[in-house]
Amino acid sequence: MYDAIGAEWIKLRSLRSTPALLVIGLTVTVLTALLFGLLIGPEFQRATPADRMDFDPVGLSFTGMQLGQLAVVVLAVLAVGSEFGSGMIRTSLAAVPRRGTLLTAKFVLLGSIGMAWGLVTGAASLLVGTWALGADLAALPRAT
Repeated sequence: MYDAIGAEWIKLRSLRSTPALLVIGLTVTVLTALLFGLLIGPEFQRATPADRMDFDPVGLSFTGMQLGQLAVVVLAVLAVGSEFGSGMIRTSLAAVPRRGTLLTAKFVLLGSIGMAWGLVTGAASLLVGTWALGADLAALPRAT
């Protein structure tokens, strides 16, 4: 299994679009959080403490996640589809004859990359969005 994941990692790294799609997704997500934070920030600053309790600054910061995730979905489609387009799937199945092992390796690798991308992008989006909004992360209301 580890060899199949290693082979998938080499194939994914060889796609020229891999770093570009991850950076585009990160940029779109963070810029959307910044834009929404800057647009709604003055209104949030003028709001009373009672009105601020009804507002969700974390949700506002994560508004762009759906747009950014499109880039990761495109990456997954390219990772799977490029093998079929180039005929490399025959070589992959010759190297890893068990289709389940090959697909599991793809799933594990793409899932791990997607999870790491989501954690980095989520943290950056939260920090930028709450900064642009003017909210203090430590003072945000906590769910009980």
